[in-house]
Amino acid sequence: MSRAELSYSLREDDFLLQKMARIARSEARLARALYDLALDDSRIGFESSNQYYYMPLDLVEKVVNCESIAAGLVDHSTKP
Repeated sequence: MSRAELSYSLREDDFLLQKMARIARSEARLARALYDLALDDSRIGFESSNQYYYMPLDLVEKVVNCESIAAGLVDHSTKP
């Protein structure tokens, strides 16, 4: 791989890592919104045909995980 190709590849990788971090932060925002809704109405987050539901603590865990993933992606993208 030539130096120019390697440079392009690294820029593209950095772009993709930043995009994935934005997606993870967006997912965290959505989980926060669902958390607020689930606290107001316990029916929110319940899917009857599969008997599956989100408990508010599950959503807190999702926010923590998404923020950790986003931070790791940003840290990784800024390293040479």
